Amino acid sequence: GAFESETLTLEKDWYIGLKVTKSLGGNTLSTSYTEEETSEKHGQTSRTESISRAVEFRLLDNLESFSEKKSADIALDKSKEEFGQIKHTIFKEVKEAYLDYQKGLVQEMSSRDKIAHKEEELKITKARAGLNETPLSEVMKAHVSLTDERLFYVEAVVSLYQSLVKLNKATGYVLFLDDEAFMVADLGEDANLKE
Repeated sequence: GAFESETLTLEKDWYIGLKVTKSLGGNTLSTSYTEEETSEKHGQTSRTESISRAVEFRLLDNLESFSEKKSADIALDKSKEEFGQIKHTIFKEVKEAYLDYQKGLVQEMSSRDKIAHKEEELKITKARAGLNETPLSEVMKAHVSLTDERLFYVEAVVSLYQSLVKLNKATGYVLFLDDEAFMVADLGEDANLKE
């Protein structure tokens, strides 16, 4: 503004301020800088300028945020430790399930080979019994031995499927069986088992 006898010069007022605060434990250190310039008022012949700088150190005014930071650090460390333990447990479960699955595959294939061997033994024993070279008790033993081996085979297949379920659970994926790599053997008509 200006009186009628003065020249009115329009100019912009401006103000800039900057404040930085840093926590030091439970204390606070802050510094501020302000600069201001205003246009002429009634009766003034020049603009008003001012610059101010300040540094402030407050003792024990920030204990709550210090405590919260420490709590957050402790929670982060605890979460990292729990994550590491869970990761280790998952790796262990997957490894154990995979090894059980591999063991089941070997047992299933071995049992299948044993069944074929027992079937051949039964055929030979029946042929020898037909020639009266072997008593019927040997034929019965061969039948029992073949039946036992078929039972072991069924147990091996059940164990294989259980290990596959554990592996699926441990990995979180549904793993499918390859028909060529894993097939339930045909145990014969009298076994009442199907593929």
